[in-house]
Amino acid sequence: MIRIGVADEFGIVRSGLRDLFARFIDLWVVGEAAGLEAAVQLVGTVEIDVLILDLRGPGPNGADAIKAIHARSPRTRVLVLSASYDDEGAATLVREGARGYLDMRCEPLEIVRAVRLVSMGQRPLPASVSKLLARALDSEETHAPHEELSKREAEVFLALATGDRSERIADRLSLSQKTVSTYRRRLMLKLGLASNSDLTRYALKHRLIH
Repeated sequence: MIRIGVADEFGIVRSGLRDLFARFIDLWVVGEAAGLEAAVQLVGTVEIDVLILDLRGPGPNGADAIKAIHARSPRTRVLVLSASYDDEGAATLVREGARGYLDMRCEPLEIVRAVRLVSMGQRPLPASVSKLLARALDSEETHAPHEELSKREAEVFLALATGDRSERIADRLSLSQKTVSTYRRRLMLKLGLASNSDLTRYALKHRLIH
């Protein structure tokens, strides 16, 4: 029996998934949550093998939610079901610990199959995401990810890693705060990181700051 948790902002989606899994004797929905923050709380109160996680709704961002879920329940495996599919974003979530990623527009039986695969420790991922992760792995074997940053991305990276705020970076580099945020988002994806504290740890690890 695979114990499933369903975390989605919309009740109609939770109900649909619950009805879908009820058709199979090996799948059992043991808990539901109406958002990311509730999902983190859920895994601390119910034993869940596979948590189906939608990234919409209030609470922490997807990467932070996955980290918090693993901290509260290391054995729970996260299967992301997203309505806003993006290869780079999916790859980042996998690096942060998601075991699988599905576009919400997939067929119902694809979700059933993915749950079973995740429960067995496999990684159901779109082919494009698998290729992206493979390329990143090949790249890491020859040089560090930060070497792929553009000059401006590297400047923003080091400024953030040393604790500078976006407003100050924007003033110093003669950029708008929106542009700084764009550079931050790009470099986070390239480095596979999720927060400014992650940037600082990365920079210290690679001796880019002291």
